Amino acid sequence: MTITSDTKAILNSAPKYLNPLRKSIGSRLFFYVLSGALVGLGSMSYFFYQTLERYAKDEIQGNLSTQVKTVEVELAKAEQSAMSLAAAVRTMHRLGIQDAEAYRLLSLENFLLRPPLTTGLGVAQAPYKLIPSRKLYLPYFFIDTNIPNQIGEALPPPFTGIRYVDVASLEDYTQQDYYKLPVEARKPIWLEPYQWSGITITTYALPVYDDQNNLISYFGPDVNVTALTESVKAPVTWGNGYFTILSKKGNILAYPPNPQKAKQLSTYKDIPDLNAIWQQIGTKETGLLESGSVYWAYRRIKGTDWLMLAAVPRSVVLAPVLSITIGGALGAGVVLALVVTLFVRRLNQRLKPILNECNSKTITDHQNEAFLNKGDELDILQQSFQQMTAQLQTSFEKLEQRVEERTLELKEAKVLADSANQAKSDFLANMSHELRTPLNGILGYAQILERSRALPEKEKHGIDIIYQCGSHLLTLINDILDLSKIEARKLELALKPVHFPSFLQGVVEICRIRAEQKGIDFNYQPSANLPEGVEIDEKRLRQVLINLLGNAIKFTDQGSVTFKAEVINSESSNYTIHFQIEDTGVGIAVEDVNKLFQAFEQVGEQKRKSEGTGLGLAISQQIVELMGGKIQVKSQLGVGSDFFFDIKLPVAEDWAKMQAAVAGNIIGYEGDRRQILIVDDRWENRAVVVNLLQPLGFDMVEAVDGQDGLEKIRSFKPDLVITDLSMPVMDGFEMLSKLRASEDLKDFIVIVSSASVAQLDQRMSLEAGGNDFLPKPLEATELYDLLARYLGFTWKYEEAETSLINTEANTLVAPPKADLEVLLELAQEGRLKKLAEAAEEIGKNPDYLLFTNQIIQLSKQFQTEQIENLLQEHIDIFNS
Repeated sequence: MTITSDTKAILNSAPKYLNPLRKSIGSRLFFYVLSGALVGLGSMSYFFYQTLERYAKDEIQGNLSTQVKTVEVELAKAEQSAMSLAAAVRTMHRLGIQDAEAYRLLSLENFLLRPPLTTGLGVAQAPYKLIPSRKLYLPYFFIDTNIPNQIGEALPPPFTGIRYVDVASLEDYTQQDYYKLPVEARKPIWLEPYQWSGITITTYALPVYDDQNNLISYFGPDVNVTALTESVKAPVTWGNGYFTILSKKGNILAYPPNPQKAKQLSTYKDIPDLNAIWQQIGTKETGLLESGSVYWAYRRIKGTDWLMLAAVPRSVVLAPVLSITIGGALGAGVVLALVVTLFVRRLNQRLKPILNECNSKTITDHQNEAFLNKGDELDILQQSFQQMTAQLQTSFEKLEQRVEERTLELKEAKVLADSANQAKSDFLANMSHELRTPLNGILGYAQILERSRALPEKEKHGIDIIYQCGSHLLTLINDILDLSKIEARKLELALKPVHFPSFLQGVVEICRIRAEQKGIDFNYQPSANLPEGVEIDEKRLRQVLINLLGNAIKFTDQGSVTFKAEVINSESSNYTIHFQIEDTGVGIAVEDVNKLFQAFEQVGEQKRKSEGTGLGLAISQQIVELMGGKIQVKSQLGVGSDFFFDIKLPVAEDWAKMQAAVAGNIIGYEGDRRQILIVDDRWENRAVVVNLLQPLGFDMVEAVDGQDGLEKIRSFKPDLVITDLSMPVMDGFEMLSKLRASEDLKDFIVIVSSASVAQLDQRMSLEAGGNDFLPKPLEATELYDLLARYLGFTWKYEEAETSLINTEANTLVAPPKADLEVLLELAQEGRLKKLAEAAEEIGKNPDYLLFTNQIIQLSKQFQTEQIENLLQEHIDIFNS
């Protein structure tokens, strides 16, 4: 074949095509890919920074909240110690104890049992109140700080390190602010921290009043603020971040950048940054601010109104993002440059043989056959597939190994989860025990005061409300402890006959008080044909209704809350009751309705979420489902909510008999005088049992621990023993074991009474030798039933005084029509308390006294229908 001039031109020009191709494709490809990568990386870095900043803010506020809770817990220990001492002082005053040494020993005993941060404690009497022979008396015990010229005297062993002084010998403390401020406020307050013996302390000042609301005493534990604030440490990941605490007046209690400021109790005005932040925060409770290069999170400490701040440099968030962004950009640029360069080079290499092949075709045909038979591309493709197959096999083997490792990790995680669940159960059990101890005193003395014949009816009604509220709190404690039972559907209902209108009215009275405190209307609309007696689990149904009504009141700032109880179906043996709670509150968003009945879920405004645990509605739904119903809700955001459910209640024919048995006032028992031994290390628990039984004719003996109990059993030979489990020296288990092992003591009757209500503890106490178990807080009726069962006597009841009410309408002088219409409206709304108050006001006119007395008497019996009929009858007489 002849080579033409055109062919020569192509051959001569072929190499020149490669350089422009490499330059154009390489430069453009590199520019476009690198630019796109940088834009993507920049966008990703921006969103990453936003996410990291949000996470950092949440972490800062979370750490701050944890530290605030830690401080609040330490302060709460001092408050609880003060409350216990207040109860002791009131009891001693009520018992007529006027011995100065007794109050001095009480102060010493409570100081020895003080929380770790309490540095001093004393009981001060109001002038001539505790000890009439002395105007002032303040025995004060405090920690010896070993500095020169300390006041008071050092106590001898075993009280080494403790000093004592009667402050009344040093000053007239009634003229000091630490006495006057809480007395003027008539409530406990935390005093502004001050310096004392080289440290900063604060005082929880608590005035104490007797049953007539007269001031009898004052005291307050002193808390070491310096030690408290030094325990607050910022996480090391915060760099130069720190926590600082300011008092209510702005004095610096903790400031790590300059601890000397805290020791001198300087104010926020001395530090420009704190001064600026203080002005921005004002009276706000919690939040987060950005000032300069620092995040400032803040939160108030409840009770003291101190302000805790967390200061964290923004560099803690910004530095990681910048390093990631810059490093990523540089790394991506280098990798992309290398990849694009290699790709263009390879492309040029592949283009060159193609162009040469095109040129060779114009020269010879047999060379093309030789080129096609080479098969280089197929060989490379075959090798690629073989390599990919080998890699896949390796990947599958690695995947199997990772699955085995992950399975092992899941097993370990399950073990940790089971451990955490056990820790939760132990925590709930301990908290239940700690809460039941003070509740034993509250409910116990409520039952004691309820039996008093000296109290007026109005005060007895108030005591009844205290008992109901305390019982409701006890129910909530039990429910949290039994949450696992609820989830496992193992919770059982305890049905008993009750007077249904009285039960509902008790719920209404508790919730009406809350509504009145918020300034909203509370309407109770019972059906006229409600059954008299039904069988219900009184505590469970009361818990459900109070929870629903409490939520309605909490989320209603204006308007009203309406409670309806209607009969929608009645048969001979049961009634179907429709309960409905309507409010004009904030309402619930549609997307939040499905979350309402999930455990630990809360919806609505953040400030209202902090008022609960998120368990109430979940537990209520479980209880209602056990009763055969289901709580349903209709709500509109900004308008209000409507919760309702239907349950079927069996009719109780013997409710009147049961109510009479409960209401009967025991005044004694038949037979010989019996002796009871109470073994408990807490004097307030012993006092409850003593005050319940001693007025009924029992001889009471007290022991402070198991060893003392064994000695008292041998000495007094009591008819029955009531013992606690957890005690110093010798606990209840050891005492029972030694008692049953003794030939001469093994037959004594022992009832175990403990605030630990776990099934394991109950079973262990009975296996150790207890005859029966009585949980704390004590129920008087349960205690009386056990005594009658084991001692074999019959109770004596006080004969009820009855009074006849003249129900003949024509013998009554009715008030004016306008007054009758007001009374009728209150009766129709179910507001029996307001009805009774209005009737008392009208009855100040002697002409209407007989009529209003009948209205008041019927309201006490919750006879709403009879009241409405009587009022309507006299209104009709006016209309005719």
